[in-house]
Amino acid sequence: MEFCLHKHNFEVEVQILVDEDDGKETILLFKNGEEIHDDSILRKVKREKNFKDNLQIARQNVFNKNSEYIRKFTELHKLSPEIPDWEKLKDQFKKTVPKLYTRYKFKEEKPNKEIVTEELQSEAKRNVKGIFFVKKRRKSYINARIEKKVSEKITAWHDKKNIFEKEQDKIEVFENDKLLKQYISWKKELNDRLNPTEQTINKQLYDVFTSIEYPSVASVVSVNYPEFSFKKPLMLDNIENLPLKCGVSFETVDEDKIVILDIDLPRIECYPTKKVSILTSGKISVKKKSLKDINQDYLRSISGISIYFASVCFSVSPTVEIVTVTGFNERINTATGNEENQSVYSVKYDKKNFGMLNIDNIDPSATIQFFENHMKLTKSFDLKIIVPFGES
Repeated sequence: MEFCLHKHNFEVEVQILVDEDDGKETILLFKNGEEIHDDSILRKVKREKNFKDNLQIARQNVFNKNSEYIRKFTELHKLSPEIPDWEKLKDQFKKTVPKLYTRYKFKEEKPNKEIVTEELQSEAKRNVKGIFFVKKRRKSYINARIEKKVSEKITAWHDKKNIFEKEQDKIEVFENDKLLKQYISWKKELNDRLNPTEQTINKQLYDVFTSIEYPSVASVVSVNYPEFSFKKPLMLDNIENLPLKCGVSFETVDEDKIVILDIDLPRIECYPTKKVSILTSGKISVKKKSLKDINQDYLRSISGISIYFASVCFSVSPTVEIVTVTGFNERINTATGNEENQSVYSVKYDKKNFGMLNIDNIDPSATIQFFENHMKLTKSFDLKIIVPFGES
């Protein structure tokens, strides 16, 4: 936070730095571009209302930045796409007809005797001058030319109009061809969504999953169609804005009424460990989060991830009735001592109840327990290993 402070006896530039890691505040003073160290001036600066206001803004900015950062981890469910009104889309599919090009009209007014007479009157004033019989001579001038002039004007107007209409004919053919192609493409795409085959629904799911930018989907695997598989090159890993990376494996069963999702969840070590708050004194407090708080954030985040991916599946096709989401993360297998992918939750989302959710107002960690689930939580919100749906 930088600002200038002007008083009758001094003028300084003030820079306020609030450390995001520990809340430590540093006040720097500059005069004519050079840093100054004068405790008496610093004391004067700190007494000023302008300084106090800017100091509070700097503190609030640190708090807001941290809060926004936390929300990017814990409010992933709010990224969920809206589930289409499939019945409305079916009706739209039946009733929508190709849009046709709207021709432009030739707007130039057709010449007539009155218009041409006005033009000839102006011409006669320029060409017929003198003192005697001026009015009569000008009238004769107009009468001698009016018929020919009207005929020439109308002929020129028709020629211009014909050129315009021929150009519109070309444009109309080109635009209607383009509009028809767009209509056919839209019709096919919508038909594929409304009446998908196993292959098209798998392709649609693959296309959506691979286009997700946040959380970062590092790999996608289709169990039904292995050709719809993708792994992000490792060289791209370092350019992600946030370390929320996950992998998705999906399968459609029961005539595509059920989508089974296996999600390789982000590691809990990737989550923020510091809690930033504003004390009653106005100062920033930065403390290490308790294990319980970290676990709570992690639970909200991975619950939000499950809701987000379920909503993606429901929004792809009307045939999807149930989405089963199983979340895995890497844990030490106490039997072998090796790190393995182990299930920590498995949830069955049904379309009817899922469609009733007000996504913006839910607590995802509570929502996930509203549906049929396999999940074990300790009092400190630690997730225990579970047996997912479909496994005995």
